[in-house]
Amino acid sequence: RGSLREYNTLLLLAYLVLGFSVFTRAVTIWALLALLSAPRAWMLTRQVAANRGRALNKSLADTGQLVLLFGVLYSLGLVISRLVQ
Repeated sequence: RGSLREYNTLLLLAYLVLGFSVFTRAVTIWALLALLSAPRAWMLTRQVAANRGRALNKSLADTGQLVLLFGVLYSLGLVISRLVQ
């Protein structure tokens, strides 16, 4: 149970820090492109909660893909913000 709580907390924190960064103007609104990965994060939190054993390995591998997607979208937002200036 504790590991599931930690998993959900860390995913939530990624999106909260993103929102806070935009709110404080540390990054531009274009960084919010990373929010396009949120539906996948929601799906993964439900999968991780439901799976056990070997089935959980697939969900954790998918989490790695989610991290990559979040990073690519965030980076794309930063690049676009520089180009739009």
